[in-house]
Amino acid sequence: MLESMINNPRPTRAEVSDVANAVLDGADCVMLSGETAAGSFPVEAVSIMASITREAESCIDNYAVMQDFIKKDMTQPMMTDIESLASSAVATAAKTRAKAIVCLAASGIAARLIAKYRPEQPIIVGVVPRGEGRDAIGFVSQTSGHQVARQCLVTRGLLPVMVTPKDTNAPPAAAAKAAIEEACSWAKGEGLLEAGDKIVTMYNVEKQCAVLRIMSVE
Repeated sequence: MLESMINNPRPTRAEVSDVANAVLDGADCVMLSGETAAGSFPVEAVSIMASITREAESCIDNYAVMQDFIKKDMTQPMMTDIESLASSAVATAAKTRAKAIVCLAASGIAARLIAKYRPEQPIIVGVVPRGEGRDAIGFVSQTSGHQVARQCLVTRGLLPVMVTPKDTNAPPAAAAKAAIEEACSWAKGEGLLEAGDKIVTMYNVEKQCAVLRIMSVE
C-alpha cells in the first residue's frame, strides 16, 4: 500500500489516500509487504502507516457506524442471540462512556461480533485455553487458545490476552470473574485501564447463559 517507500522515505499522496480510504471503508487491518520485507525504510513505513490509520480513525463517528449496523440487522429475519448481545454490549459501552469492553472467549466468535459494531472503546479479549470438552467457564472451542489470540489480532479493536483459570474446580461464575480480573490486570499494566474505570463485560457462565455486566476496575 506504500510501495514507493521501498526506495523512498516518504509515501506519495495517492498512497496516503489509499490507506486512509481503506480505514474509512471499514477495513480491519492494512498490510505492508515489500516495504518491510525488502525496502530501505521498513521502520518508517510502519510508523507512517500507523499515523495514517490513527488519523483516519479519528474522523470516524463510531456511534453512527454502530447505529447503522444495528438498523441493517433489524431488517434481517432474526439476529442470533450472541449477535444481539454483542450489539447490546457496544451500545451499553457507548451510553455509559465505558473505558473498555472486556470479553471472555474461547473461539473468538463473540469478540469478532462485538468488533463488527465498531465500538470506540478497545475490546480486551480474555482468551480461555481450550480444555477437554467444555472448559471451566462454559465455552466450547475447536481451536487452541493461542491460535484464537493470533486470529483476534487481525480484527479491528481486539486486544487479546491469554487468561488461565487458576482453580479448575471453581464454579463457572467465579472462574469467569477471575478471568476478567486477570484480563483487567493485564490492561492496567498496558495503560489501557486504571482502578475505578467503568467497563462492560460479556461472557458465558453456562451453555445457555450469557452475561452482560457493567463493572468497575478494582
